[in-house]
Amino acid sequence: SSVGIMIFICILFVSFYLEMTQRMMEQKERDFLIKSAYTDELTQIHNRRCCMEYMTKLKEQKNFEYTVICFDVNNLKTVNDTFGHARGDVLLKSAAEVLEKTFGEQGFVARMGGDEFVAILRTVEEVRIGALIERFLRNVSQKNRAVRDLNMSIAYGYACGSQNSSDIEKVYQKADDNMYEKKKQMKG
Repeated sequence: SSVGIMIFICILFVSFYLEMTQRMMEQKERDFLIKSAYTDELTQIHNRRCCMEYMTKLKEQKNFEYTVICFDVNNLKTVNDTFGHARGDVLLKSAAEVLEKTFGEQGFVARMGGDEFVAILRTVEEVRIGALIERFLRNVSQKNRAVRDLNMSIAYGYACGSQNSSDIEKVYQKADDNMYEKKKQMKG
């Protein structure tokens, strides 16, 4: 009878172990699927879906100020057509690294698709935004020196808003319009 109890305890132990292993594997799979749904595959930063949900959450909060900065990688099509998509991918990954390095700790960074990125910062202070833009430009220069023949150029534009005064989609559109003005200046 004591042998039977030992066998029963061993079966319970093995059963418990197998059940816990199964749960851990299911949780890892769930975590992977969630990460995949909200992460840009190429750059490994947040994707458009994640950004849209982040904006929705911001709209629900009270009394906050924010800045939306839109970015567009210049000459991606030319790089893809001339040097191939692998080189274009290096350009996009480099841009994502620079944006995450510059703005990641200050707010939210995402790839919106193609050559477009966004950063959403929890500040409207011009001095702070100006300092971050300067840091961004320095980081672009550093990345160009670090990666041979990268020649990365990124147009940007920003707009500020608050929960009380404007809709974040309108602020995003204004930042995007400002970015396209900057892009024209960079080409001209």
